[in-house]
Amino acid sequence: MNIFAVQLDIAWENRDANHHKAQSLLAGCNIPENSMIILPEMFSSGFSMNVAATREESPSATEALLVQLAKEYRSWVFAGLVTAGENREGKNQALMVDPKGSPHTRYTKIQTFNLGGEGTHYDAGDQVIVFPCGEFIICPFVCYDLRFPEI
Repeated sequence: MNIFAVQLDIAWENRDANHHKAQSLLAGCNIPENSMIILPEMFSSGFSMNVAATREESPSATEALLVQLAKEYRSWVFAGLVTAGENREGKNQALMVDPKGSPHTRYTKIQTFNLGGEGTHYDAGDQVIVFPCGEFIICPFVCYDLRFPEI
């Protein structure tokens, strides 16, 4: 499996600009079928505590873009987005879409970055998720989660 980690200069709280940037960066790549395309945490908005500006309802424009990219490149697409929370304003989530364009797995960040105020605005997840993806077993984490080996 080929893995394409997409790093982009995020336009702060500007979903349309960030969607366009991600599409443009991928358009210049020769992506074989069944690859994995990974976009950053909150790639469509930046790591903002302004949840009212970054939160997306489901189905969302970002989810639609991830489905489109998965179908276009016939590859797995993994990216971060902000969805509605249950106790707080939002959830910092990662969504994995399969090569047919079907949402496969949704993961909610477990360890919020409280030094930056994330825990005040975002619900923390409580589930570790593991699933097969091609020849790999995937266990998605979002950014700060990686600092907690007990997960």
